[in-house]
Amino acid sequence: MKMFQKLLTHSVTKNSLALFLLQFVSLIAPLVVLPYLSRVLGVDGFGLIMVVIAISAVATIITDYGFDLSATAAISQNRNDVAYVSELIGAVFLIKFSIALLVLVGILFYYQFIGSELFSDKLLLFVAFNILVQAFIPTYFFQGIERMKNITIFMVCAKSAYIIMVISFIREPGDFELVILLLGLSNVVSVCVAIRLIYVNGYSVTLPTIDIVRVAFKNSSPFFLSRAALATYTAVNTFLVGTFAGMQQAAFYGASEKLFLASKSISAPIVQALYPYMAKNSDSKLMFKICFYVGGLLLLGCGTVFLWANEVMAIIFGSEFESAGAILQIFLAITVVNFFSQIFGYPAFAGIGKIDIANYTVIFGAGVQIFLVSLLFIDNSITGVNIVLVTLISEIFVLMSRIVSYKYYQGFSL
Repeated sequence: MKMFQKLLTHSVTKNSLALFLLQFVSLIAPLVVLPYLSRVLGVDGFGLIMVVIAISAVATIITDYGFDLSATAAISQNRNDVAYVSELIGAVFLIKFSIALLVLVGILFYYQFIGSELFSDKLLLFVAFNILVQAFIPTYFFQGIERMKNITIFMVCAKSAYIIMVISFIREPGDFELVILLLGLSNVVSVCVAIRLIYVNGYSVTLPTIDIVRVAFKNSSPFFLSRAALATYTAVNTFLVGTFAGMQQAAFYGASEKLFLASKSISAPIVQALYPYMAKNSDSKLMFKICFYVGGLLLLGCGTVFLWANEVMAIIFGSEFESAGAILQIFLAITVVNFFSQIFGYPAFAGIGKIDIANYTVIFGAGVQIFLVSLLFIDNSITGVNIVLVTLISEIFVLMSRIVSYKYYQGFSL
């Protein structure tokens, strides 16, 4: 009982609870908005939105440039140096904005040669707006100072605004372009509240020196490689399915993936709160306790939903989506594998000073994903089910490589 009470009062637990509230809203938001959109926009319109959101997600991963990891660690270790942290925030803003502009150039090239058949000029403009705004969301700062409740505040504001705007303004299939504009506007709310909270916490956004910009960029480059690799077997998948298998398959895959992300968001706060704590304290016993208790509950929950996957898809997204249950079942397996992979990723390796190993395992997984997807492409077999199966295999490879590497560097009894 004493051990349980101590765990409840732990800083990781408190920060996790704050992020659980955020993830609860993140869970509710898709369950309100996406079923509404699937019915209003229809399967093809919904599929197009899933493809566009996937493109935006890939762009955001590139724009983040790994700062959600590198800047989080730097701020956690230097949180008492207000001047340095304030300049680092400014440096991250400057770098991310510059990268965002380059990403938009790449999207423009894609649009000119391929994407013009998928979406309009207006939709392209709204996508660009959303990508630029997302570059200024400073989640890494609040993770670094371990004030997770601040993340909850600005993200809840943004998601609540998005739900209200979608239900108020999206009325017919032709409104699919407006969906992306409203997403961008909700992110504007998030940025404004977040920047205000930076100042409330005693920091600021300061114009950085060239040296701080250079060091921040250099330190984040290894993390960017892992994040870019991660994009090859996460956000890119919906884009591939939509491009080569059609909008209906994109709709089925995208809808199932959103439920996967919602289920993943239940355990994600623990990983997010554990990472800066492990970077500072190296408490492996706490990490193993979290694996045992949370992993068991997650396995039970996913197993239950697995049995009624078809019914779940039909109830949430409409009867046209019932056949997407097979994709959801595989995503539920990925949810469990991914949780253990995340725990044995950056939190575990931060505790033993081997963060670069976590980066390498993601790149390894991306290599497996690219190889298997290439085989599907050659065989003309890209479908929603095949892509999610390939993703499950890649996630298993990442988990096993992390467990083996952690055992090698630290040593523990399986």
